[in-house]
Amino acid sequence: MNIQKTITFIILFNLITGYAYSQINVAIDTSLTYQTIFGFGGSLKRYTADLYASDTNTINQIENLCFNELKINMIRVMCHPNIEPVNDNNSSTFLDTAQLNWTYYENTTKDIHAIRSALIKSNNRINYITASNNSAPAWQKANNNIVWGDTILPNMYNEFTEYLSAYLRGMKNRYNITINSISPFNEPGVATFYESLSSSRNQAKDIVINLRQRLNGLENLNILDHVDIISPDCIVVSDTSYIPPNSYFNIGDLSVKNTIYFLDSTYGGIFSDSIATNSTDIVGTHNYMDLNNTANWSKLKNVSKNKPIWVTEASTVNSPDFDAPNAVLQAKWIHRSFTEGNATAFLMHALYEPLVNGKTSGLVTWDSNNVVIPKRYYGFKQFVNFVKPGYVRINVSDNDSNLYVSGYLNPTQDTLIVVAINDTNVALSNVTFSCPASFSPIQQYATSDIPDYNTTQLANISAPTNGSFLANVEAMSITTFIIPLTQTLGVSNSLKEPVGITIFPNPTNGLLKIQSEINYQKIAISIFTILGESVLTIYNKTEIDISSLASGTYFVKIAIDDKIETHKIIKIK
Repeated sequence: MNIQKTITFIILFNLITGYAYSQINVAIDTSLTYQTIFGFGGSLKRYTADLYASDTNTINQIENLCFNELKINMIRVMCHPNIEPVNDNNSSTFLDTAQLNWTYYENTTKDIHAIRSALIKSNNRINYITASNNSAPAWQKANNNIVWGDTILPNMYNEFTEYLSAYLRGMKNRYNITINSISPFNEPGVATFYESLSSSRNQAKDIVINLRQRLNGLENLNILDHVDIISPDCIVVSDTSYIPPNSYFNIGDLSVKNTIYFLDSTYGGIFSDSIATNSTDIVGTHNYMDLNNTANWSKLKNVSKNKPIWVTEASTVNSPDFDAPNAVLQAKWIHRSFTEGNATAFLMHALYEPLVNGKTSGLVTWDSNNVVIPKRYYGFKQFVNFVKPGYVRINVSDNDSNLYVSGYLNPTQDTLIVVAINDTNVALSNVTFSCPASFSPIQQYATSDIPDYNTTQLANISAPTNGSFLANVEAMSITTFIIPLTQTLGVSNSLKEPVGITIFPNPTNGLLKIQSEINYQKIAISIFTILGESVLTIYNKTEIDISSLASGTYFVKIAIDDKIETHKIIKIK
């Protein structure tokens, strides 16, 4: 876009509307840090059969876009009740695996092939798989059907958690696929034509406790590694509007079917019970019906008992909008969940979904003729490809209500990522970004309504000499700035991610060992929760007893000779 024309337009716009233009300033404070980002991803839940019915060229294009060019580290898959069509036996403590049916995964949907292909195409960058369960097997439900909601029969709670464990065990033993976490309830309370449950908060509370006890037992027997429990995975964060039932969804009053309602201990939610609270590892939420960006992320954070918050589904369902406004809307969901809710992971509803009547929910889509890439794909990419697992969110503030800016510091503290979202149709010129000094030019990437701006690298910005730089933020856009840092943060600017440091065994439940090919005089190993909270620091040792730490996922940071050298993600069983 011609800058002179942009400035002229802004002046005319101000004269016509009476808007008083003022300098936009963005202040970046790396000394104030928040949560550690766990990652980004999306779902493979329903459209794998559609993809693999396509021609080879379409399959390759779609998978390359989703798993190679998009640098996700997480995928979400389905735990399906068809694996146990009838009761395996009359015991909920002894699983008869011969009675399970895996046709759904191998023939009907090719889910197993899809998961394996995702792992291969990402070169194993995808290292976390979360599973979502929509319904209990029909024989465990009040309506004797996996669809149209209804509840799990009270005498079937043990059978239900046995079914969930059967899925986890089968994925591990039958397909050598490790499921790292599972949500026992996908959108509890919503009755619909596909697999669904209309479970109450009390039922969810009891099931979470039952499931944790079962998984702990299997873990103690070394049948399963530790599996995180995600709860409650409701359809919205906080919307209280009423939606009349229709022929597809019986949602009704969302005020009793949102994540805050299901959790809030004040009103008898899941976290009103200490055992249920301790049984839950991650708070999951979906982010639908938030077209005006009014979801109450701050309240969700306040009722979450310091559990990590993950957005496990988000999309504008069956949207015909493939342009920048839709990309900006969804980017603002990510921004607000991170900055107001301290969320640590964000997964889109569908990585890929076929195009039907010009509409789709997917990040990428296709019809019989073409692969189509909506702007929402590139808007998501603005976060995914630059804000990586282990990055820490830092404090960023600005003086413009239409500009949404967040910042992230990498583990070695030598690179700062700033993402700026402009949700107006007016370009913002010469925005001042105050930040730590940079020792080399700042790279910038942008997605906007300009046809060629698709996570496109723009001209570099000269390294600031006075701790600030000026940048233009296009109309209706997401712009990412990559800012190399000097020694301002106390880190050598020549420090690079080294090779030759190994942490093993991983996962572990006792002794963690560090092996280094780098010569050093002193070493410090720090372990953090996925919320960024320090739980253990050991000096000048290469073997650490971590048996006292709770099961779950942790970050390990290694500092050699007072220089941060590397970080790893580990699982404690």
